[in-house]
Amino acid sequence: MTKFLLFSDFHYGKNHYIRTVDDLEKILRRGADAGVDFVMQCGDFCIDAAHSPELFRAFLDNKYGLPVYGVVGNHDLEIADSNTTELLADLQSNRPLEKPYPEATYWYADVKNLRLIGLDTNYSQNPDTLEWEHAKPGTACCNLNNINLAFAPPEQMEWLDGVLSDAQAKGQKAVIFSHHPFSGCFIFKCTNSGEMQNLLAKYNKTAVMCINGDLHAEFYAGIQDIIYYCMTSATFFNFGLDEAGRPTRVYPDDVTYEYIDFDDAGMETDRYQRRVNSLKNDHIYYCAEPLSAIVTITNDGAVFIEGMNAGWLAGIVPQDDRKTLGFPHAPYVTDKYFKLNW
Repeated sequence: MTKFLLFSDFHYGKNHYIRTVDDLEKILRRGADAGVDFVMQCGDFCIDAAHSPELFRAFLDNKYGLPVYGVVGNHDLEIADSNTTELLADLQSNRPLEKPYPEATYWYADVKNLRLIGLDTNYSQNPDTLEWEHAKPGTACCNLNNINLAFAPPEQMEWLDGVLSDAQAKGQKAVIFSHHPFSGCFIFKCTNSGEMQNLLAKYNKTAVMCINGDLHAEFYAGIQDIIYYCMTSATFFNFGLDEAGRPTRVYPDDVTYEYIDFDDAGMETDRYQRRVNSLKNDHIYYCAEPLSAIVTITNDGAVFIEGMNAGWLAGIVPQDDRKTLGFPHAPYVTDKYFKLNW
């Protein structure tokens, strides 16, 4: 049996969102209390890794001694040019990772008889040169002038084929993690979702589950005997819009959260109550507590997902619920059971 804690889209940004290092501590404590084998975050962990040493210290050097892993999201390079892929490659885990080269942002690691595979889907193709380009530092998405947005490029797919073949030869089961979805069940998906589905189906007794974040909604599907599961956001879901569709402030002045300030070295310097509507993203509806899930995979291929219900911050519920193909953005993770193609 393997048990892990799963979360995604934490969106740590000290002047942008409400989540704090204390919220990360709540997530990790839930994993420790449940006795998990590791913790996995599925991208958009923060928006400024280079200037958030306190976050990565709390994650990588967590006081519970939990092994932690992560994949790169489209917002992890968002703020500064100093947020490079080389930096993120060094911050993906506190355990050794197997990579095709040291600076790679995709990897695998073996935990018990389970092979964890982390992909980087933040690539797009330059239509002039046909080169595959990673999302640039200081941006929040793939390069919009390119084609084939959110893509696992051929080099990565070839590597994945080899990693799955090796796992198959060793009798291991593999779970694939990415930020963007490969299920094809949402309006936005990896452009090569079909190619990925066919590759995983080739190893459908080995590659048993594919998990992503990104969409801030919960969804699952069975495709060619493989479970595709979308983990919702740990932080926020919906946007306040006026009748013309423009962003509008969501929370009144009396709704606050405990803000924690740090110096450049990541040492705490102050705590105080801060108005939610003072943030740059003051048009967002937040969940009251950070969301996570406990995932248990048994030795006979049963998967149990233990969810939670956080509720809306200050009880303020979106009036017009934005949905992804009919699936609501909601402040909870539902309990689920799957049977894998073992």
